Amino acid sequence: IEVCRALPSCRGVGIDLNAAVIDTAMARARSQGILDRCEFRVGDMVGVDLSEATAIFLYLPPAALTSVLKRVLPGSRLRCGAAIFSTDGPLPASRQIEALNWKALGSAERRHKWMERTESVGLFCYSWLG
Repeated sequence: IEVCRALPSCRGVGIDLNAAVIDTAMARARSQGILDRCEFRVGDMVGVDLSEATAIFLYLPPAALTSVLKRVLPGSRLRCGAAIFSTDGPLPASRQIEALNWKALGSAERRHKWMERTESVGLFCYSWLG
């Protein structure tokens, strides 16, 4: 939600096995006026179609990040250049990702603000290469 709110051109997809988490996220996106750019689903990420997402946010333990990178993202139809954000640790090294190109976020001022925010809270940011 924060990524979609901060980056007006982003469309996000939220997936969780817990329906209560999804309900809370939908209410939050609605209250912030961005529900039209956020999709929320109850379910497992394996087999998910992310072709419409321009950014994904992973809040998963390190072992699950490896699984997502190897089993979920390659078959997800995620667009090349889509942003991937991870809060619980860096993604494992892979030819399918690179550090996020901050120039894609717009003006120098906007990039600087985003870099300060993400680095200060331990957010790891990548671009999907496919």
